[in-house]
Amino acid sequence: MKFLRTLGIIFDGTMEVMAYLAGIFLVIVMLLITVAVGLRYLFHRPIGWSIEISQYMLVFMGFLVIAWVLRREEHVKMDIIIQAFNQTTQALINSITSAINTAASIILTFFAAKVTWDLYQSDYFTPTILMVPKCIFIAVITFGFFTLSIQFIRRTYNSVKGWRSQQNK
Repeated sequence: MKFLRTLGIIFDGTMEVMAYLAGIFLVIVMLLITVAVGLRYLFHRPIGWSIEISQYMLVFMGFLVIAWVLRREEHVKMDIIIQAFNQTTQALINSITSAINTAASIILTFFAAKVTWDLYQSDYFTPTILMVPKCIFIAVITFGFFTLSIQFIRRTYNSVKGWRSQQNK
């Protein structure tokens, strides 16, 4: 159990680092777009790759923080409906939805990893200015779904534990 607690602390720390990294990406995107617009309209010298980098960073930001948002319970959820039930039923609903989402996240992780590997093996590059290997882009999505799967496993465990404790009251 101590080992799992240590892994949880490491995982939570990793989520915090990823959230800060996403924040840094956000600042970079804001600065990049500001500079690109300024150069385009003031000096008629656009930055050709600025849109592509911004697109990548926006996707990276979403998948870097997806598990962090779930851990903090700051995602969109139907609170108004669930609040109508008693605490035992709420805990049961959370357990069921977390289990379903765990399964979905694991499936998405598997298929994203498969696509990442296929793109890596085929050496496919995006046909854009920067010619970035597409596997890098999809690998970030795979990593995001993997961390989401882990967080949903933790959430399911805690929800079931909470449901059981509510039943014993």
